[in-house]
Amino acid sequence: MKMIKSLIYLLLPLNILSSVLVFKFKKQEYSEEMEFIDYFISSNLITTIKIGSPEQNIPTLISSNTSFLMIPGKDLKGKFKEDLSDSYKKRKNDEEYQSSICYSKGFLSQETINFEDEKGKSIIQKNFPFYLPIKFNFNYPSTTIPNAYIGFSYKGRKDKESLIRYLSEQSIINQQIFTLKFTKENEGEIIIGDFPHIYDNKYSEEYFISSRLETSSLNPSWEIKFNKISFGTNNIIYLKASLDFDLGVIYAPEYLKTYVLKDFFNDKLKDNICQEIYNEFYNITYYSCNKKINIKKFPSLTFTNDEFQKTFEITYKDLWLEHKDKYYCLIVFPEVSYSWILGSPFLKKTQFIFQVDRGEIGYYTKINAFSFPLFLIILFLIIIFGMVIILLYKKPYLIKKKKASELLETLDTPLDK
Repeated sequence: MKMIKSLIYLLLPLNILSSVLVFKFKKQEYSEEMEFIDYFISSNLITTIKIGSPEQNIPTLISSNTSFLMIPGKDLKGKFKEDLSDSYKKRKNDEEYQSSICYSKGFLSQETINFEDEKGKSIIQKNFPFYLPIKFNFNYPSTTIPNAYIGFSYKGRKDKESLIRYLSEQSIINQQIFTLKFTKENEGEIIIGDFPHIYDNKYSEEYFISSRLETSSLNPSWEIKFNKISFGTNNIIYLKASLDFDLGVIYAPEYLKTYVLKDFFNDKLKDNICQEIYNEFYNITYYSCNKKINIKKFPSLTFTNDEFQKTFEITYKDLWLEHKDKYYCLIVFPEVSYSWILGSPFLKKTQFIFQVDRGEIGYYTKINAFSFPLFLIILFLIIIFGMVIILLYKKPYLIKKKKASELLETLDTPLDK
């Protein structure tokens, strides 16, 4: 059935049913003036939204802390200028809206948005709903106020806030499913609308493993259950961890600082190789070290999930960052925390599939199979290699045979004697 559906989509010349949308992203670069923690606590996966008439390109951060689209306008000195667009309108001129995202209030609005499908074709949607904030809570970090956000959390406070659900209801996408994957160290894409991705023959449904979300109405984030978490040789029994696109760090339960991670840093703290830093604004503790530290000796962080039959190992390469001639550990500790919150160091490990309508999360394993053209190339190389071996093997034999023939011709020994 899945194969028949895929074939139908491939044969449709204009894909006149719903589509598969793609948001390509890059990790936002940080300036030398920006503090390490300001960059890595804020969302740093950035894509582009094309909005308005005439069209404006708006840098937009990908977020798992909201479920809808938020684009600040001129009141907050955002990059979107709603007064320059002929197609912008508020849903109701007098309607103000309180939102949990960024502790803000503003207007539910509508605008023309130009999406891109998996083939790079434009999909223009008029009167597409989004949230235009006009005021932020004063506690919100001023460095990120002008940013727009596109949200992919599991649930919004209200269903009408959900970007994925709206895309599905309007038949813009096939299913309420999206895939987040890093294609390079600092680049990746979110594919929205189908599972498995019908245009990618490297994947098959039999290689997909999924599990029900470990979540609740009070905590509507993408959560995954682990049977065991290990830091080096230390086993940590902890069942849940949430996947957070916004973070370039891993939040760990606060108590780990004292009996697991502290074991590694104790001597370094005494020798002034490392420093323990408390950030009052974010209410977290983290570690920075000078160049004397050997980060290769930093233990791996390992997450084991028996249901997935998968172990996710994060080595020192993904747990440390060099910034301003110092090394920073990407495991940070909130003052009050009872669970793991995993950011991009974890998400880079595999391709995760988020199924909004089914309340499931899963991952793909790639099929290690040769494609047809590659198989022909390898077969050709094997034949050439075999012929070379045969020639090299036969060459001494042919030389000996030639010499023997020449020797026989020089012999003058009549048989009748």
